[in-house]
Amino acid sequence: MELSNCPKCRRLFPKVKESRLCSECSKAEEDQFEILRRFIQDNPKSTIGVVSNATGVSPKRILLYVREGRLILSEGMMGELKCSQCETPIEKGSMCDKCSREISKGFEEALKESNDNAKKQEAAAKNVGMYTTDIRKKK
Repeated sequence: MELSNCPKCRRLFPKVKESRLCSECSKAEEDQFEILRRFIQDNPKSTIGVVSNATGVSPKRILLYVREGRLILSEGMMGELKCSQCETPIEKGSMCDKCSREISKGFEEALKESNDNAKKQEAAAKNVGMYTTDIRKKK
């Protein structure tokens, strides 16, 4: 069993799956999140400052929940969250749709280029009489 120190209360606890907090702090955080979620649902036009003051959850933590996809900004909070690439206001996540598409396109192009290079190397190896074989198939 792996042990870890809770970053919030500093107590030693048995680490379970992906939890970074002890069970007590994790429960307290989930309770706080539920209060936050209900307040936003009941007061959709509230600004992030009003939500923070009413719930005790810091604006930074609220925006973290939005970036994680656990919350969607209410009407009153629009414009608070910015794309990490271009600073355009967004409603959820960490990037706007345009920047996400550009990054995805870049990954696709890099993967295609990598595959093309691998095919060229294999063709060059065949031209000089070198063939790649799978040793596991030979028995």
